Amino acid sequence: AAIELDVLRTFAESRLKKLWAEQSSTLDRPVMPRMIDNVARRFTIAVLLISLGAALFWWGKDASQVWPVVTAVLIVACPCALALSMPFAYGHTIRLMGKRGLFLRDAEVVERMAHIDTVILDKTGTLTAREAHNVQWNGAPLDGNDQLLVRSVARNSTHPLSAVVVQELKGDTVDAIEVEEVAGEGIKGTAQRTVVRIGSASFCGHAEMPRSNGEAHVHITTGGLYRGHFSIRKRARHGIVDAVAQLGRRLRIGLLTGDAQVDVDLAEAFVGGAVRTRCSPTDKAQFVRDEQAGGHRVMMVGDGLNDAGALAQSDVGITVTETSAALTPASDAIMDANAVAQLPHFLHMARSARRIVIASLCISLCYNITGVSFAVSGQLTPLIAAILMPLSSVTVVGFVTLAVSF
Repeated sequence: AAIELDVLRTFAESRLKKLWAEQSSTLDRPVMPRMIDNVARRFTIAVLLISLGAALFWWGKDASQVWPVVTAVLIVACPCALALSMPFAYGHTIRLMGKRGLFLRDAEVVERMAHIDTVILDKTGTLTAREAHNVQWNGAPLDGNDQLLVRSVARNSTHPLSAVVVQELKGDTVDAIEVEEVAGEGIKGTAQRTVVRIGSASFCGHAEMPRSNGEAHVHITTGGLYRGHFSIRKRARHGIVDAVAQLGRRLRIGLLTGDAQVDVDLAEAFVGGAVRTRCSPTDKAQFVRDEQAGGHRVMMVGDGLNDAGALAQSDVGITVTETSAALTPASDAIMDANAVAQLPHFLHMARSARRIVIASLCISLCYNITGVSFAVSGQLTPLIAAILMPLSSVTVVGFVTLAVSF
């Protein structure tokens, strides 16, 4: 519900990550095995076995060389380069994505994005802009007091269609009490001792009305009397149709919406993908769960309350927002509404970052294999090994920085 706030600190002093941590979903995702952990574990075992083998070899050939050789092997073998490659690559990727309007929760989200094979999108407020393309009232005209009541209750909702109604009925508001928003249904509250219900036909105690292509209905009941409904046509965000088509060429795609119909242009973009209408929040979460049961890694892109369950269930959940009121701790990332059309590019960046990590690991391993070979042969003293060891870290950091920027 609407509340009154005193701003005590600037936004720069906020701690969004702390909010995420404190209000994290009970649907914890399983920890993804990190590629760097698997490599590092084998690397450590290999270095210890090589140093032991070198010690046994030199013990039989020249015992005085045992400790210099073993020491040189342990020094020149540099796990630092392995440890630095992933955080540097993903850290730079997070920074670059942030500049384009996608703000990730942590570096592990980049790794998850690189493995995504299915992208599921919400429609209203995600693929479509919050501003209404066309709003028409169907019913007896609402007088000034009725508009005041509807506006006062609707402003307590974060749903995109409620925002359209508030924008359409511009004017003053009064305090609303006993406000309750039912996800996927609507919002009800009491203003000036009058109970107001705003939402679906069933929520407002009325039969469903026929709809034209892509049209959404917001029904109104005041004081127990059904008044009519707003017909709202939403427009797709700029570039979103091309973005969806681009995603569909490489990944499995799907569209979930609580609306009864989907606009023709959006429906054409999802040809070959799964399209589900009249989805409740539970239906959306179950759809994601079914995809995961089929062995798919799912990214869910939604805009808040109705999608919270699906966002929490997915492997990567992204909340699209035009205002801070739409934020949800169920997501792994927050995307500026103007950046939705760049989603294919963000996924490409994540996959590229992972390839850069693999390349940096190869460079690091090549350095370590060469250095250890010289150390085992007795051609590398511990002092020279100590001088050469940091070079691998510098090389990896430099390579990753340039590669990600490029």
